[in-house]
Amino acid sequence: MEPGKLCVIGHGPNGLKVQELETMLRSAISKPANAIVRFLLQEAADQADGTCQLKMGEEFKGRQT
Repeated sequence: MEPGKLCVIGHGPNGLKVQELETMLRSAISKPANAIVRFLLQEAADQADGTCQLKMGEEFKGRQT
């Protein structure tokens, strides 16, 4: 069998099983994607903080997480 192919022997598509598979796939894909987006946004925020030039009387208070 080729990698990435789903093998279902002796059974046709079952609505409930397909729905469960869809839920598992969505979860498996979205969690890593969310981590990547979070990482990239954090890098952008860090870069913006690094280039920020405060004016006289202003104070950098950091970020709330």
